[in-house]
Amino acid sequence: MDSVFHYHSVYFLAKHAGFSPKDAEILGVSSTYVDHNLVPLHILTNGGVYETIPTHHFGFWDKKQEESVWIPFHFFPSGSSEENPFLRSAPQGQAKNKQQLALMVRPNSEPVKELLIEALKTRNLYRVGIALHTYADSWAHQGFTGTRSAHNVLSAASPVPPIGHAQAGRLPDSFFTLWTDPRRQEPIMNNPEIFRQAAQKVYRYLSTYNHRSFADEDFVLDELMTLLGNTREMVKTYLKAFSNTALTVQSENVMKRGVATLSKLVINKVADTDNLQSFLPKHVSWSSKNQTLDLDLHSDIPPYSRGTWKKQALMSDNAMFKEELNDELFEKHRDTFQWLKHEILHRSKLLEPSTIQGSADFEQSHYFRWMEAAKNHLACARTIMRNALC
Repeated sequence: MDSVFHYHSVYFLAKHAGFSPKDAEILGVSSTYVDHNLVPLHILTNGGVYETIPTHHFGFWDKKQEESVWIPFHFFPSGSSEENPFLRSAPQGQAKNKQQLALMVRPNSEPVKELLIEALKTRNLYRVGIALHTYADSWAHQGFTGTRSAHNVLSAASPVPPIGHAQAGRLPDSFFTLWTDPRRQEPIMNNPEIFRQAAQKVYRYLSTYNHRSFADEDFVLDELMTLLGNTREMVKTYLKAFSNTALTVQSENVMKRGVATLSKLVINKVADTDNLQSFLPKHVSWSSKNQTLDLDLHSDIPPYSRGTWKKQALMSDNAMFKEELNDELFEKHRDTFQWLKHEILHRSKLLEPSTIQGSADFEQSHYFRWMEAAKNHLACARTIMRNALC
């Protein structure tokens, strides 16, 4: 999933579950920052050098990242070696690998529920937000493993290595997207419905955390889906995508009912045909900024910037550097550049990581508290995985 769910939707669900705006923001930022924390840092503090850990990684060539990043934070294993009933038979020429089946992500599996419950027990909002990221991803990443595996192959002709959902690109993570997974018995992936299921479970856990009833969940979820998916231009994008196919979607109220309803109409229409792929475009999606506009305005959700917490925790002699951290696009490209620099220079031992000066109150910063929670999440995840995969 991307920030549409991890930040904006989590914030919305948290507020409805009884969290204050301040605490809802901590949960949302903690959840989505898992995808934006790429480079390990050495930070000079009053207590000595503090080393951070990455929670996201682009390098498919580094197998160490499978155990320290991909699996514990993004592709939490189900632990079940039973054949996945939603998938077709094992890849052609591949023996059924029980270990890979156990590593496969399944929505709301017992291990990932345990991971979230352990975080909820700590009452640490940073830890809860990180666990919510992994928990929600069990829906978006279902059927994939966080390893390089034949089970992740969508197309034998793809030049992209089969690690995680790399061959599907960002499609599994996009809130309002329809796409096809040829490995599945029913290959059409209806992300609006999948993500709604994840939102329902998240809302239940957050409400229970605050000792509140979640009897209003249908109202809350309908409001969330409407605010995210009732944009007229988004609906038009869907209709245009299908206008050049043999499939026609007719609904005089489609503009009022939104994309979530439209996607169900599409699935129902296509499901009645014999040749699914000929009716469905490769994918249909919409930009995240347009998706969250109505939701943010309605729910007074503050804008998210990946650089804010880091900026508050670190010192820099370059005033322009701190000012540029406010620019989300600049920060995104800067993070990617820093990651590439780390991979090329530091891992090849050509350059040792430089030490960055922390702020005077570094250990009271959101960034430090989040990083401590990430380390605790990783330790807890490893324990649960060890038990689940033994």
